[in-house]
Amino acid sequence: MQEDIKKSIDLKELENNAEEEHLKLVLEIEEKKFHHRIARRPVALYWVLLLTNLAIIILAISAYGIFGPSSFVAAWASFSIFIFGVSFIGLTIYFFLDYEPSRTRHGFRAIHRIKELISLKEDIEEHQVQLRILDELITARRPHQEKYQEELSYVIKQYQGRANRNRNAYYFIQMIIIFCSLLVTGLTSGLTGLVAFLKIPLITPAFSFAVSFLTAIITLFRWRERGHNLQQTADAIEFEISCYMKGIFGYKNLSDKEAFTRFAEEVERLRNEQRKRQQQLEQSSETKHTTE
Repeated sequence: MQEDIKKSIDLKELENNAEEEHLKLVLEIEEKKFHHRIARRPVALYWVLLLTNLAIIILAISAYGIFGPSSFVAAWASFSIFIFGVSFIGLTIYFFLDYEPSRTRHGFRAIHRIKELISLKEDIEEHQVQLRILDELITARRPHQEKYQEELSYVIKQYQGRANRNRNAYYFIQMIIIFCSLLVTGLTSGLTGLVAFLKIPLITPAFSFAVSFLTAIITLFRWRERGHNLQQTADAIEFEISCYMKGIFGYKNLSDKEAFTRFAEEVERLRNEQRKRQQQLEQSSETKHTTE
């Protein structure tokens, strides 16, 4: 009897220590992420500055080649190439400079900064692995009902994330189709002179082909329907969780065990219906592709 009491006390202390360690790891990860963001900003801004100089140089070289060496634009292009070329070389040298003649350091010290970023990233990943193992330990000790609800929260986020990706892909492709359709209409009516000016006679058929191709892609993959089904299932599971927690509708006057059993059956039915709808979409897409 005394041994059982002692074991229960030890397990309780271990669980409390795990919760404290979990909170400590979360705080350390957030602190490391904050320092990583602060250390990454100067490097990112410096890269933007370098790439901007490089982009201006490339545009100036292109303008010089398009308008010819004797044009007014070419003179400004040559001036820009010289100014931004010198600036690019100076920024590149300063980027890697790490000179310490006295107690003060000179240069951007890019190598040191990058090593510091890599070290912070490795620390974050190490703490995240420890946190994941600790989460698994804490989860293994929880009651079955809590573990199932936690699994459902992950499933809902997964469904919502996939639904958002499918919707974004659908609307993005639709915007491209609308834009290309307007271009085809304009190039075949009022902008025929632009085709002659650009000396690209295949530009109109190319945009027309793009419209047909992207329309076929949308019809084949059916992102809109996939996103709708995923969001519908996520909303239905959230509704069941709300009803179960409040004890309303089908969960009235039920014991805890009966309510959980009914809740789990209803959720698994919703997930199974989602899998069936997904299979139907994939089969219809494969059938359509084979027919075409």
